[in-house]
Amino acid sequence: MDLDSLKSGDKYTKLRDSHVVFICMQDVFKNGLPVNTFENICQEDGVTKLNDRSYKHFFIAPRCAKMIEDEEVRSFFEFLISNKAKTKYTTSLSNYVEDARHNTQWRLQYMTWERQRAYDFDEGKEAGLIEGREEGAQQKAIEGAINLLKEGDAPEKISRCIGLPLEKVLELQSQISKKA
Repeated sequence: MDLDSLKSGDKYTKLRDSHVVFICMQDVFKNGLPVNTFENICQEDGVTKLNDRSYKHFFIAPRCAKMIEDEEVRSFFEFLISNKAKTKYTTSLSNYVEDARHNTQWRLQYMTWERQRAYDFDEGKEAGLIEGREEGAQQKAIEGAINLLKEGDAPEKISRCIGLPLEKVLELQSQISKKA
């Protein structure tokens, strides 16, 4: 979300407020509050705020339906709970939801998006596995080279046998020499 708020080179202080809203049907925090608002705070001291102007709001629908005084807002939460429209606003909202459910073009777009998202995830997961294997093989080669260097083998021989570039083996040799 911050990507949309800042341009490259802009200062952090130019961030606009960002609000993420969660509407929950149960009291997920079990604290009895109708609304729980969070900001990013330092885990270590519990006081220092990040001041990134990012807020997360959790609205507990059953509590909001009982405690909010504004009739339109309260009717919205009551509609979410009962799925029964009682005001002009919730009736229009109900009609909109019903139209969306029966809109075949929208459903097709949604299913296509879901399929593409699943495909992208699987492709990313597969790419990540390949990258992970390559990184693991590289790390194993480096560990092997370090062990052979400590045994006194020649960098040229290690490079040939393990498959690491000679420059990398020489760099590892230099690091070992500095530690000794």
